[in-house]
Amino acid sequence: MFVVSDTSVISNLAIIGLLGILKNQFELVTVPIAVKNELVALDRVEARTQIETAFAEGWLRVVALDEAELALAGTFKLHKGEAEAISLARSRNAVLLCMDERRGRAKAIELGIRIVGILGLLLREKDDGRLESIRQHLEALSKDSKFFMSRVLIDEVLTSAGE
Repeated sequence: MFVVSDTSVISNLAIIGLLGILKNQFELVTVPIAVKNELVALDRVEARTQIETAFAEGWLRVVALDEAELALAGTFKLHKGEAEAISLARSRNAVLLCMDERRGRAKAIELGIRIVGILGLLLREKDDGRLESIRQHLEALSKDSKFFMSRVLIDEVLTSAGE
């Protein structure tokens, strides 16, 4: 299964100590160079250490985009990491793209790319019995990583999780 991720899903999961969710669900996650560069530049040492360990273990892998993929990424009016992740997912027929940013998600959907964000990943972990509750993780996302969620969205996610 070829899965691509943008920066925010990886960095925010690492910040709240749940980066392993990606490994649990996908075994291998691929990122373009622009995303790796953003990840290794994180100012949160603990999160950056978890990410560096994931790269060293090999379940988080970086790939270089070819010229055509870079050209495609350049046509998107998005942040470089988002654009490269979408281009990689599109060009290499990824099964899934992990992304949270609204504009990036809209572009991916427009291109027919299946997406999942942090909240979907947390719900999957709960459904699979690997998380007892997601409430505290939503709070950590909001508090520790400054991940914005409306009250309505939080309530919808908690209802979906049966909490």
